[in-house]
Amino acid sequence: MTVKERLHNLIDRLPEEAAERIEPDIRKICEENDPVWKAFMEAPEVDEPFTEEEEEMIREAEEAIERGECESWETVHARLRDGTF
Repeated sequence: MTVKERLHNLIDRLPEEAAERIEPDIRKICEENDPVWKAFMEAPEVDEPFTEEEEEMIREAEEAIERGECESWETVHARLRDGTF
């Protein structure tokens, strides 16, 4: 049995409260070892103002949302997963 299999078995046996206590630590370890997450967290903050074109795009998107012209995340996720997007 691999270390990951042993860990899975241990985690499956934990009561929910104990799992909640260790989740942040496990998440932190995973994130620290994820090069994409690390690059994201270390990236410099972009503080450039939006262009007029970008502001217009944001306004149009917000108006479309208000009119209900958008799909739920569940629908988008399913379509991405199925390759129908």
